[in-house]
Amino acid sequence: MINISLENIYSSKFLLDFISRTSTMSGFHPMSNTIGNFKKVIDQKKFLSAKRNVLTQVISEQYLTIGLPVPKNLNLLSESNSFTVTTGHQLCLFGGPQFFIHKIISTISLAEKLKESYPKHNFIPTFWMATEDHDFDEISSVFLFDKEIKVNGVNTKQVGRIKTEYFLSALDELRDLFENDSRGNQLISIFEKAFSMKYWSDCTRFWVDHLFREYGLIVIDADSKEFKNLFKETIALEVNKQFVQKCVIKSNKEITNAGYTPKINPRPLNLFYLNNNSRDRIVVADGRYFIEDKNHSKAEILQMIEQNPENFSPNVLLRPLYQECILPNLAYVGGPAEVEYWSQLKDAFEYAKIDYPFVVLRNSFAWIKKKDLEWWRTNHLADNDLFVDYNQLSKKIVLKNKNISFDVSNELNSIRNKIAQIILENDSSLEKMLESELKKFENALEKIQSKLLKSSKNKDELFFTKIKKIQNSIIKDGILVERKNSFVPLFCEMGEQYIKQLLNASEIFSSELKILSH
Repeated sequence: MINISLENIYSSKFLLDFISRTSTMSGFHPMSNTIGNFKKVIDQKKFLSAKRNVLTQVISEQYLTIGLPVPKNLNLLSESNSFTVTTGHQLCLFGGPQFFIHKIISTISLAEKLKESYPKHNFIPTFWMATEDHDFDEISSVFLFDKEIKVNGVNTKQVGRIKTEYFLSALDELRDLFENDSRGNQLISIFEKAFSMKYWSDCTRFWVDHLFREYGLIVIDADSKEFKNLFKETIALEVNKQFVQKCVIKSNKEITNAGYTPKINPRPLNLFYLNNNSRDRIVVADGRYFIEDKNHSKAEILQMIEQNPENFSPNVLLRPLYQECILPNLAYVGGPAEVEYWSQLKDAFEYAKIDYPFVVLRNSFAWIKKKDLEWWRTNHLADNDLFVDYNQLSKKIVLKNKNISFDVSNELNSIRNKIAQIILENDSSLEKMLESELKKFENALEKIQSKLLKSSKNKDELFFTKIKKIQNSIIKDGILVERKNSFVPLFCEMGEQYIKQLLNASEIFSSELKILSH
């Protein structure tokens, strides 16, 4: 395995300071993510047994309703010494980019490491499905073998309630891609059973459960009346006080003063309303609350919350509070963007009297073929060269291996000094002309050197094509492949070893890109 510092990949000052835990982070993420720091949080964590009962009952029903056995870890949730560690994501087609899987791997790994350090407690990895999201474009496509599979159409309802039949064309395309490759049979069989579920939330739960059941993962759908009933006081607080906007504006000022740029700007009211076919933003203006073409008084909205809290849906800034309200959660495992926007929420958590969890950066993984890695190293290329700009790297290789290097600047300085002395002794008015002509000469020399480089690269075209191909298998156009390509080809090639190898390589407290070979 190759470990590459994330400083070679990401440029976000906030993220890099979060990783190195500079002093400026203390106001946003109070404790660093070390295994020892969890002890204090575990000792102080209180979670009502009544909430635990609701949690276990609702999740149990969600599994049994679609014919899945209840996860072995679920009964543990009713015990006072049990806690969750959670990640979440949108319900992407076939999981979307690979980091969907990497977030779950990271969460399972964290739960296992906590159990090793605190054996008297139980730590349950939990996957929070973003079923109430309504951004259909973001979940309706996936890249496999550099081919995009996309479900066309428009859908404005929360994605968890979309009927799975809407996505069946994608399953047909997946079958076609593996028509002559039996390695896809196992995963396609899982997806076929998942796609027989009525709703997209059930479909996602089914295949995620099949991949991760043996590791104790629990999948939760928070689109539930019982769960919303636990959160309705905070929903009412948002209507009464619009506290999220006030708290986040305060946090954003602190973030700005610390030299960072806030990720998200809050709205006056951070709630949606769930209708049968849409998820509509609730807009407050002149003391009235507008939902599409209807408007209500505050008293009416509060009564609606009391009677039907399941119709109210938190937005991206309020959702973390919902999660922490209904789960006995210690840590949220998120990607770079999530680490940044959670930092805006500490004051909002305090205002609502909800515990703020550890925020942990997920693992980042990449894959390289064993034969490609062997070729790379045989050609005396360093591991870090995988991330050097291709044009810079190829130039460095050519200049190192070929005798075509000349230092334009030094050559010109030698000429400049000699001629400048002659001009000084005879006619100083020619000094500007000298610089002008030397600049032309410098440009000409650089053009000649560039053509020599290109010529040399053309002679070794296969060699440089291979370099680019290997680099692009890990990072392309400055974006890690884990952020674009699906996990499906890798799983079909490696089977169960794909997940096992990721878990074995996972080191949740090490902020590095881990490059695995296959």
